[in-house]
Amino acid sequence: MYNDPRLKNEYHVWFGIHDFECLPDELTKQLGMKPTSTKIKGEYRIVGKKKPQKMLNKENQWILDSDLPRNVPIEKHLEHLVNKIKPHKQKFIEITKKYYAEFGCAPYYYEANP
Repeated sequence: MYNDPRLKNEYHVWFGIHDFECLPDELTKQLGMKPTSTKIKGEYRIVGKKKPQKMLNKENQWILDSDLPRNVPIEKHLEHLVNKIKPHKQKFIEITKKYYAEFGCAPYYYEANP
């Protein structure tokens, strides 16, 4: 296997709340913290860099990304997100009882083929 020394493994980690009926701003108020991004059901967004396309948002979303550099180990990203959420723990518990929530992790392996 060829190993390019310029390419390092990367990790994208986030916490998301999905499919709620209120606007994302209302969820932001309830949680007491700002998300990294939001999507509003029925609005369009542009996806794709090489061949941009309009895509319809099928649900409301509230996303909080880890803001650590992407080359930091995945465990550190998860720990960082948990620590960001901890001060608002009770609010998150109440919201996640009502709506679908997830921790998402996307690893990009360049140094090895796992």
